[in-house]
Amino acid sequence: MRRLLLLLAPALLVIGCGAERPDEVAESGSRSAATPSPTSTPALPAGPLAAFPLDLGYAEENGDDGSPVLVTDQPGLHRLDYCGRLAWDPRAGTTDLIGVEFRGEAEWARGRTLVRYPTVEAATAVIESARAAVEACHEEPLEDDYDYVAVHTVQDGLRLGDQSLGWTDTGGFRQDDEIQFDTGLTVYHLVRVGRAVLGSYEYGEGNSGPDSPAIDDAIEADLPVVDRMSELSGS
Repeated sequence: MRRLLLLLAPALLVIGCGAERPDEVAESGSRSAATPSPTSTPALPAGPLAAFPLDLGYAEENGDDGSPVLVTDQPGLHRLDYCGRLAWDPRAGTTDLIGVEFRGEAEWARGRTLVRYPTVEAATAVIESARAAVEACHEEPLEDDYDYVAVHTVQDGLRLGDQSLGWTDTGGFRQDDEIQFDTGLTVYHLVRVGRAVLGSYEYGEGNSGPDSPAIDDAIEADLPVVDRMSELSGS
């Protein structure tokens, strides 16, 4: 697995509603899923998750600047809030954490966070709470513009690991009681295997609409990681 060789300045993306570029979302506190930047410099992972291949299927270099794609001790998928309600915080109640992000060209980004909770029951409750938060916020205005809305849609039938939740974030303008979807969509997954939980996102500017093929692509991308999570059950 590629590892951190030098201390790097914080450069992890912050992801929010799929209707906006990740960098634009990070600059706006009004975005439903806008999350804080990491507070410390990314460092070499340590502990039980240090050797886990969280970057499976990722390119070795970022497409935007050629920098290495690295597994670090910082989240790749950060805290998510919807309609003022917490959906997931990878630092809350977890015992171990690693993360990785990839920044591509032409407004493409993806990232993963792998955490462990003290018990299976705690991990199970986290995904149940996340589902309730997303389901309770199917639609919300952005930047006080009630004609432009973010749409958060739970994906039914996702079967990954012992327990899983998938949803999409996209946006568009409401016209005549219908939403004209904008370009851009983010696919999110929370997947539990034992007491470990994988959080992932896949953002693409061209992935327009709630039925984008990017949804199936994101599932295929996470499958190898979920398969390897079974190796953590005894540690």
